[in-house]
Amino acid sequence: MDIKKIISDIIEKFKSNPDAVRGLQSEPAKTIKDLTGLDVPEDQLNAVVDGVKAKLSGGELGEKLEGVLKIFNK
Repeated sequence: MDIKKIISDIIEKFKSNPDAVRGLQSEPAKTIKDLTGLDVPEDQLNAVVDGVKAKLSGGELGEKLEGVLKIFNK
């Protein structure tokens, strides 16, 4: 399993559909499974979740998605 490729694919899905990021805070593993259809062991899924969160925590995309999350949390 290419975790880096999966993370990149998820980030691209968030770019095209910012609403998809809503579930990342409350149910990150479920959100990732729903976006990708991954059926992998929990440790691999957690690695993907951690990678996605790390990518989103910095950079321009992270700032944009943080703004989207703030809107939904109001």
